[in-house]
Formats: sequence, C-alpha cells, structure tokens
Amino acid sequence: MDNKRANLVQKVVFAATEVGLAVAQEVAEAALKEKPGMLLKEFTKVLDNYVQKQKEQPDLEINK
Repeated sequence: MDNKRANLVQKVVFAATEVGLAVAQEVAEAALKEKPGMLLKEFTKVLDNYVQKQKEQPDLEINK
C-alpha cells in the first residue's frame, strides 16, 4: 500500500472512531439518566444491545 493510500485509510479509521465514541457518549448519557451509578458491566450490555438493534434495522447496507 502506498503512503497516500495508507494516510487515507488512517484518516477514515480515525473519523469512524470519532463517530463511534460520540455515539457511545450519547448512549452513556441516556443510560445514566435512566440508571445513575450504572456499573461498567451493565453499560457494556447497554452498548451491546444498541449495536444489535442497529444491525437489525432492515434498511442498513450491513444487512444486505
């Protein structure tokens, strides 16, 4: 892989990571409003459920 392509891949990965963290923060905020003091294990389950619900949406390309 040439340097230009590697840099583009790195930028895409970084952007995807930023989006993922923003989503996780939004989910965390909503989860903590419902259950203040939630344990990390509980929050991990909330995130897993969120991802599963997203995957189950019929109009997503990931499901095709």
